[in-house]
Amino acid sequence: MNSFPSFCVHLLTCTAAQFHCDPLTEYEIDDRCCLKCGPGTHMTTSASCEDPDCVECAENEYQETYTYATRCKRQPYCDPNRNFRTSIHSSKNTRAVCMCELGFHCSSDECLTCVPHTACEPGFGAQPKGNHSQDTVCEKCLHGTFSNENSWDGVCHKWTTCEEGYDVVEKGSDVLDNKCGEFLFLTDQHQHVIDTNTVSGFHCVEAPVAEKEQLQSEAQNGGITSPEEDQYEDGDKPSSPEGVRTENGNLVTQEDGKSDILSWPESQTTEATV
Repeated sequence: MNSFPSFCVHLLTCTAAQFHCDPLTEYEIDDRCCLKCGPGTHMTTSASCEDPDCVECAENEYQETYTYATRCKRQPYCDPNRNFRTSIHSSKNTRAVCMCELGFHCSSDECLTCVPHTACEPGFGAQPKGNHSQDTVCEKCLHGTFSNENSWDGVCHKWTTCEEGYDVVEKGSDVLDNKCGEFLFLTDQHQHVIDTNTVSGFHCVEAPVAEKEQLQSEAQNGGITSPEEDQYEDGDKPSSPEGVRTENGNLVTQEDGKSDILSWPESQTTEATV
């Protein structure tokens, strides 16, 4: 019985070992390399090895790689009852990712459901704001900034800078903004706010109505007057206070053109001497 030389057997073994297919685009069957279908498609049952019959994936289906499978994969269902956004599966080559609704983040790495972001209390700002995979982090407002709301995305705002001609009538805090107003200083001890309008978004403090009317009247008349000055017209004011008397009890009078003030008996004595 004839037999192959040992070197021929060894050569056949080496040839068989060198036979291989492209693992990305081909698959092996019956010692042959057959073509796969491309991404976004699947193969039919009647496909041939060298010329496969490939069909596009249906709606809400996908296929990411080359395949010889006869069905595509189903896209994941983004359940709104678990706070996911409704996903529109436009690509048949990639698997869709379910995203959390705005204001929610994944409860775990697997993201099986979404939970609400943490809400920062007044005096705190979101730094950073929450997103699909991360919760909001609340940070205390620094000096000169404030936040007056409960919010997962609210930040600390800078205190308002009063416009020219306006002063801070109430200083801000970590929960309140500065309040601006216009002052009219009457004395060293008293001051009144006369501007009651809101100026360029600034809040102004309103003075009492009677006090406001008095100040406006005085401003129109050219200044502040005393009650005594208002009682007399020009030239009618008495030359001396009424009821002023000398040490002897005599009434002090003033004649027109006289610069000295004399009592009635004293004036008579002076005239007799002359």
